[in-house]
Amino acid sequence: METEISLPQLLSELNDRDAKRRNAALETARKLSAEQLLELAQLESNFYKKGRRSALLIIGSISAIVVILLLLTYFVLHIRFPFIVFNLFTWMTPVMAALIPKNGRRNVAKLISDTEDVRLLGTTLTMLHKSDDNEVRRLCVVTLKRLLPLVRADQANLLSPGQREILLQQLKHPYSDTILTLDVLKALQQIGDERAIPIVEELTIQPQFVPSDIALQVQNAAIECLPYLRISAERQKMASTLLRGSGEPVNPDILLRPAHPAQNPETDPQQLLRADTSE
Repeated sequence: METEISLPQLLSELNDRDAKRRNAALETARKLSAEQLLELAQLESNFYKKGRRSALLIIGSISAIVVILLLLTYFVLHIRFPFIVFNLFTWMTPVMAALIPKNGRRNVAKLISDTEDVRLLGTTLTMLHKSDDNEVRRLCVVTLKRLLPLVRADQANLLSPGQREILLQQLKHPYSDTILTLDVLKALQQIGDERAIPIVEELTIQPQFVPSDIALQVQNAAIECLPYLRISAERQKMASTLLRGSGEPVNPDILLRPAHPAQNPETDPQQLLRADTSE
């Protein structure tokens, strides 16, 4: 039975500035089911987007006001400011970082990193891609290393096209984290498709200036992965061909002749059957 917890209230406490309240909320959140954790992650994602938009709006408004004041001061009061004044805009980055709610995202990332539920794989990939917080990214990588080896072929629908693209992006720098690369290649054996083939093919070639043992590990994993991807691509192609064939419109004017026309070569066209288009 799922614990009755108000997820919006819990997220608010996970974002709280008070460390004690955040820690207490974190302990409560550890009692959530996988479904509740998914919902909490979605709430946090929406909250983070709103916070980011609000921060951008505030920074943009303040910047516009500063620029207008500087221009009025120059053209009306004829006071020239040294170019260094414009370095004031360097404050925008730290201010924006302070305005964006990060505590909630970090705590949700912590909660997900403790799970072994593959349904959270897509959420983890999205969080990794959209976060510029190093701690969040580190926790997301930890989660990926935990979940990717658990993926099964029948779970391919857990990832959206965008999340699949994020997964493939982890192979663009395959030697920065070899363990993650090997885990991604292992998962692609189960849920990969034709879009992964070009990237994996590149990994079958040993690069220079990379320790041979590491390069060999990645190369062997890529070679092992490719047949699975090609089989998956072939299945998708066959399925697409069958669907396209069944979806072709039938011309009602086509006359259906008997299998052995020689038995009655002079059949009147008016007596022939026509294709049924009633369905």
